[in-house]
Amino acid sequence: WSLWLRTLIAALPTVAYFIFRSLWIVYQNSNALRTPEGFTYSLTMLKAHLFYYLRNFVWPFEMRALAKVEIVESILHPAALTGLLFILLTLVAAWLFRRKQPLITFSILAYWLLFSLTSSIFPFRYVVTDYRQYLPLVFLSLTVTLLLFSLKSRAISFGAVTGLALYFSLSSYAMNRNWETEESFWQQSVKYGAYSQAHNNYGLAVSGKAPDLAEYHYREALKQNPFHIHANINLGMLYLRRGKTDEGIKVLRDIVRWSPGWALSHYWLSIGLRTIGRKAESIKEAQRAANLDPRSLEYQRTAARVLQEAGRHSEAIPYLERIIKVNPIYGLAEFRLGFALQKSGQSEKAIATYNRFLARKPKHVQGHFNLGYELMQTRDCETAVAHFNRVLELRPAYRETHLHLSKCYRMLGDGETAARHLIEYREANQE
Repeated sequence: WSLWLRTLIAALPTVAYFIFRSLWIVYQNSNALRTPEGFTYSLTMLKAHLFYYLRNFVWPFEMRALAKVEIVESILHPAALTGLLFILLTLVAAWLFRRKQPLITFSILAYWLLFSLTSSIFPFRYVVTDYRQYLPLVFLSLTVTLLLFSLKSRAISFGAVTGLALYFSLSSYAMNRNWETEESFWQQSVKYGAYSQAHNNYGLAVSGKAPDLAEYHYREALKQNPFHIHANINLGMLYLRRGKTDEGIKVLRDIVRWSPGWALSHYWLSIGLRTIGRKAESIKEAQRAANLDPRSLEYQRTAARVLQEAGRHSEAIPYLERIIKVNPIYGLAEFRLGFALQKSGQSEKAIATYNRFLARKPKHVQGHFNLGYELMQTRDCETAVAHFNRVLELRPAYRETHLHLSKCYRMLGDGETAARHLIEYREANQE
């Protein structure tokens, strides 16, 4: 009983994971791929173990990410029956070896137990994924090695193991070439058959140098999944870059129509509209994206930026404040908020915000300049002079600073210093 108790305790984290996944995670991922469920998934695994994973062990040259496999829906399918027979035979072998070769028995059982965590009756997002074999592969390799060394001829055993070591070394070298670049990695996937995401990723990898090829693979992705959000986005943006304005905007608008409550679709429509110069519409979509997903700092930053570029500084303030609550230094949010407050006539808040920003970024030239200007406007020229001088320390060529220093010294009653800075400003402009 103590052995079973220890086993149960070790199994609890895995059991808890599957319960948590089944009851919570799958329902929170609205963009999850549709995967075969229940017995359909298990039947597909019977085929996949033998005709995908073990085939990759013997012939690894077709290993790839997001591999596409045929779904099996009946236990009478020849591949499912063959896979089931193979599993049963390995379990019988484990039983037969239990006394004379207990390590082989352990290795066989360990292989199947480790594989069962990701390829059993619980459906996962992708039917097959190569990394699921990484840990079990240790015990598969050990099983093969032990079986070879159980042969009567030591010469044959050593020769076979040496040959396998050489074979797997060379195959690893050859396969590693597929990992050299993002393009070669996804090219391997689409070459031997992969799901829509692989076609989308390959299109993205080659879009800069081969737009026609990228378009082809985006379309291949959409053949498999017409509502693939990222393939649609990438295709729409590709159209816009190639001057196909109407086609590109139509694709991006279709995404919004399919998923009006998804911030991502509005965000990319905003970028698309901005690309073709329709700024007013772009601002509206950027605001929708930011309001739909207030947790996204990037959406808040984009909405604030386009509003400020349009001179609508007061409207940008709420988006910048959302960022600052989470991360004040993200996208220079405090600096941008200070500028928005400054342009909105809220001098006291602008000065306080700039001071907080400069406490974090003491060498930010424009921060010192803007703060100095606002202090000058509020007639706090002594403090303004300190910040303007700091600007010249950090960037001596910032000539406009001399003009404002001249104004400040004049207000402070120092006409000589005011005149000197005015001369420096004029000389700098003549250059």
